[in-house]
Amino acid sequence: MKQKPPQFEVLVKEVVGDEVVPLLRALGARRNVSEFKLAEKLKLNINQVRHLLYKMHEHNLVTSTRRKDKKKGWYIYYWTFHVQEAKALLTIHQQTKLERLKKELVEESTQDHFICKSECLRLTPEEALENEFKCPECGEVMVQEVKEKHIEELKKQIAYLEQEMTAQSQEQKKPKNKTAKKKETKKKKPIRRRSQNKKLAGGKS
Repeated sequence: MKQKPPQFEVLVKEVVGDEVVPLLRALGARRNVSEFKLAEKLKLNINQVRHLLYKMHEHNLVTSTRRKDKKKGWYIYYWTFHVQEAKALLTIHQQTKLERLKKELVEESTQDHFICKSECLRLTPEEALENEFKCPECGEVMVQEVKEKHIEELKKQIAYLEQEMTAQSQEQKKPKNKTAKKKETKKKKPIRRRSQNKKLAGGKS
């Protein structure tokens, strides 16, 4: 069964919660999956599954249809992962995250911080001075933090996120129906007339 791209799992994890990721995997790329089959696959009761589905529905990540069971007489909901809404939400989420990382990078590059040996707290120079450069939590002496490693990590995160967003943007611009495009560009074979076929075969005209 075809699975959703990993970025959707990351999105669901960050926006909805870790507990919803197994549900996303259970839905997969299929359409109109019975909530009872999902419960059976995830080994949860129906109310637990519905709770997770409703959490996804709050962010328009799933859609549902209702059908009446002819034998039992009650209604069953069938669920589908909403790919287009997920793509839109992913773009917004990534843009917000990118802005936050860039803002943090500027702050880290221009602002010093002080920490203790146990790294209980992270204080600005003003806050450290107010506490006489002693940690308010453990009482240890606070020293200036070496932040180059953290700055490099932020730069890597920004570069990776920008690369990922560019790749997704290029993917969305690709033609959706490649098969139809191939059919349009395929050259038609020339049709030979009967008289031409006779000449080629050595027949009399």
